Amino acid sequence: MKAAPIIAFLLICFLVSVADVYSQGTRTTNAGGRMADFENQRRKADRDSMDREMRGKKPTKEELQNAARIRAETKEDLEGMQQTYNEIVVKLNENVTVPPAFVTEAANKVNKHATRLRANIALPKPEKEEDEKPPDISGDTRKLLRDLCLKIYDFLMDPMIENPQVFDLESAAKVRASLESVIAISGKLKST
Repeated sequence: MKAAPIIAFLLICFLVSVADVYSQGTRTTNAGGRMADFENQRRKADRDSMDREMRGKKPTKEELQNAARIRAETKEDLEGMQQTYNEIVVKLNENVTVPPAFVTEAANKVNKHATRLRANIALPKPEKEEDEKPPDISGDTRKLLRDLCLKIYDFLMDPMIENPQVFDLESAAKVRASLESVIAISGKLKST
């Protein structure tokens, strides 16, 4: 009789240990399951690799300084164009002859700001050069100043300039065309 409880106890311990071994085995032992595990590991490694590539390398100190300089220049140029635009509009509304010295000074400022903006803002170049018509830059000084103001207004009010996080190829082409017109008209006014 004493042997029966010991045998029952040993049998229960054996069954518990066997059940424990089977419950811990989460990995499949067949070839298909192992291949699926390897495939999941490969996908994870690929994702990790793409994440590292997307983050890219960290910008150098010089690149950060250059980006800060470009941001500051762009802000200065946009504000300078706006200020000169306002001055020209005030002079045109006075209904008097615009002094040639004012025209030359305003044209120089606008041309300087517009040229630097063209260099600092990454705008796509037009695909076909022959489709572009050069702006009509004929007429008297008042007409040229009005045309310049219209082009500056078109440039400054474009959604891409107002909200730089939005990039639209069609809008970028219009911005580039407006900026090129501003440069051409202000260049013509500088020489008058």
